[in-house]
Amino acid sequence: MTALMWVFWVYLLLPMLSIILWLLGGFFFYHEVIYQGGYQYLIELCKKLGFTVVIVFSILRLWGYYNYVAFGKKNRRKMVKKTTPEELAQIFNISSLQVLELQKQKEVHLDASNCLQLTNIKVCLEDSSNQ
Repeated sequence: MTALMWVFWVYLLLPMLSIILWLLGGFFFYHEVIYQGGYQYLIELCKKLGFTVVIVFSILRLWGYYNYVAFGKKNRRKMVKKTTPEELAQIFNISSLQVLELQKQKEVHLDASNCLQLTNIKVCLEDSSNQ
């Protein structure tokens, strides 16, 4: 019961504590910013920050322009040719018909013995690391 009353007492005192802390915060704000001229430091800090932002933006913009001039109109990308079912069959040591059947499936399970189990076929892959 005593603990409950202490909780109730703290609950009643929290609004008063909050008001006191708000008043102290207002006093310290007035003292630091208005009375001692802290707003001048804030203005100076904003100027320095703005200057830094302009410098960083300029460097990144110049770098982007350089990259555009150096690489912008060049297309060095090479498309990879599509793998045919025959190539896949050769890689996995299975027939190309089995590859086509595997590609048609929505879900393929590979068990621990390297066997692909489908609804109607089972394909066992040979270990290609030994070759």
